[in-house]
Amino acid sequence: ANVKDAFTPYNSINALRGNYSLAQTNGVDYMFNQMIAYNVNWAKLKYYLMSELRWNANPTEEEWNGWIADFMTASYGAGASAMTDYYEAWTSWTTTNQDNFLMDGEYVDDFSTTTSIGKNPSEIYSTSTLTLETLKSWLDSCNKALASLDKNDSKYQTYYNNIVLERLTPLYLIMYVHGEFGETWSWS
Repeated sequence: ANVKDAFTPYNSINALRGNYSLAQTNGVDYMFNQMIAYNVNWAKLKYYLMSELRWNANPTEEEWNGWIADFMTASYGAGASAMTDYYEAWTSWTTTNQDNFLMDGEYVDDFSTTTSIGKNPSEIYSTSTLTLETLKSWLDSCNKALASLDKNDSKYQTYYNNIVLERLTPLYLIMYVHGEFGETWSWS
């Protein structure tokens, strides 16, 4: 795990089901989860899924997807569809890249060295790995979600805040990896 940068796209959500199922099988009553930093990179979704898994550690695919859909609707309102698109694109990117950068479990804290598979984890921050096209597509999904909100909705501010929170990752990575501000930097 990258403990130096909370905005690194790191998908530990894909490990939750197996971890909770194993814990239940072995009679574990209490679990401590760490490395959920700053509520970015879908941390709120992860919290929600962990709470559901505590009650049902072996959900069907339909139940799992239903939990995610419920979360998206409750958290993003009319922006749920666009945020689901972002989440699916983010999940696809992390799944594709996790083997390339040992994003599936090896602890890496010294980014000046190479890992057991010969990769330097700092390479994840290259323009060829985190392409501008990918990051802007993530940002576009967030912008679509914001545009779909009804300012007269009683939960507008909650939905808005939740979308802006997830929007921080592509904004930060566009600036950090590609050095771009310009039109991509806007809070509204």
